[in-house]
Amino acid sequence: MSGPVRSRVRSWAAANVSEFRVGVALVVLGLPLTAVGGLLYALSRPGFREVAIGLSVLTTGLMMAASQVGRERGQAKAK
Repeated sequence: MSGPVRSRVRSWAAANVSEFRVGVALVVLGLPLTAVGGLLYALSRPGFREVAIGLSVLTTGLMMAASQVGRERGQAKAK
């Protein structure tokens, strides 16, 4: 990406992408990855790596989303 395009993307992301939304996106990614890894692991296939990555993404997403829940509600009431 060129300089002006990159700066426009950054400004859009700063204005529209909250930590809560990133957390929800990570949960949406981590849940099926963990499920597929668990299924592979249960079927005696090499799936431990997928389980570990899926659980870490899922946990990170849950923590990011949970850390912003009270703040987002509080901001909405203050406005």
